Amino acid sequence: MSEDIEAIRRKRLKELQEKANAVQEQVEEIHAMQREFSWEDFGYDEPEWGFRESQDMPGAFDICQKRHTVALTGDPQFAMLVTDLLNRARLEELTLHRGEDDAKEE
Repeated sequence: MSEDIEAIRRKRLKELQEKANAVQEQVEEIHAMQREFSWEDFGYDEPEWGFRESQDMPGAFDICQKRHTVALTGDPQFAMLVTDLLNRARLEELTLHRGEDDAKEE
């Protein structure tokens, strides 16, 4: 019986280590992209929303608005999704206001 429990524990520990390694690989890939490219490379200002690895909590990610932390997550893909959606919403808002301003001028 105790051998079965130990086998299950070893299996779960191995699965957790594999998940941790996968997350670490994702983090390294994100850092590599951040070092390789900047928004200025594409002719844009830095977006309002972004994310970074948390300095206060190892393994966590800060979701930031204008470099100020507003939320915390443990999943880098979720942080990327949230910041992408917020930046797209902001871009849409700016685009709509620009279109309204153009209509008022006419």
